[in-house]
Amino acid sequence: MYAADVARAIKQLKGGKGDGDKGLFSDHFINAGDEFACHLSLVYGALLMHGFSVDDMLRCTLIPIPKGKSSNITDSGNYRGIALGSIYGKVFDLILLNKFTAVMYC
Repeated sequence: MYAADVARAIKQLKGGKGDGDKGLFSDHFINAGDEFACHLSLVYGALLMHGFSVDDMLRCTLIPIPKGKSSNITDSGNYRGIALGSIYGKVFDLILLNKFTAVMYC
């Protein structure tokens, strides 16, 4: 895994998006700089090499959102769940999608 792959994935993140419970936002990654991409590529490479995954990368936070403005908020059927995943997991997913999307369509 190369730092350029990580930097490309970070550039694809939308600003202002949070991960739920850890207090990280996509802006932290976007504004971190090139050295962060280099270090993160080493972490992702080590995870792949050792076949290990950090639990926090896989965890998400479910947030209930009302389906409409005029819906009854006391009825649990009027809510939909939004999953806020880890920013580290999002970057890793984007790296894999960027690398292997072209292979899937050949």
